[in-house]
Amino acid sequence: MKKFVLAIIALVATSAAVSAQEQGEWSVAPKFNIYTNTGDGVVLGLGAGMRYSITDAVRIEPSFIYMLDNKSALEIACDVHYVFDVADRWNVYPMAGLTANNIYGWSSGVNLGAGVDFAISDSWDITAAVKWQPMFADDRTNPVLIQIGGSFKF
Repeated sequence: MKKFVLAIIALVATSAAVSAQEQGEWSVAPKFNIYTNTGDGVVLGLGAGMRYSITDAVRIEPSFIYMLDNKSALEIACDVHYVFDVADRWNVYPMAGLTANNIYGWSSGVNLGAGVDFAISDSWDITAAVKWQPMFADDRTNPVLIQIGGSFKF
C-alpha cells in the first residue's frame, strides 16, 4: 500500500510540474501496461509519464507504473524517443532508456522498443508501444511490455 501511495504522490507531483510549462513542449501520458515473460504470467500495470520535446524529433519520457498484481510492484523508467512524422496525424518512434522495477526485488535494466502516436485532436494522442526490458540481474527474466495509453499536450 505504501508503494501505491508513493506512486500516486509522484504522479500528482509530475502532473503539477508539467502543467506549468509552455504549450507544445510538454505532455502528460496516462498508460496501461501489459508485462509478459515475467516468469509469473502476465502482469498488468497502470501509471503515467510525462513527455518533454528536446527538439522537434527528440523527446524524453520519464514514467511511473504501479503493477496490479499481488506483489504490488513499481516501475520507474526514462526513455528517449526519436520521432518520425510518417503521415498527417501519425508518428512512429524507436526508443531506448533505463528502467528499474521490483517485480522480484529491485533490479535495473534497459528499455528497447518502438511506438506509434495517432493524433485524435490538437491536444490528445493515442499511443501504443512495445518494449523489451533486458534486466541486469542474472536470475531475472527479461519482460516484454505492451503499452497502450494517451498523451495530453500542453
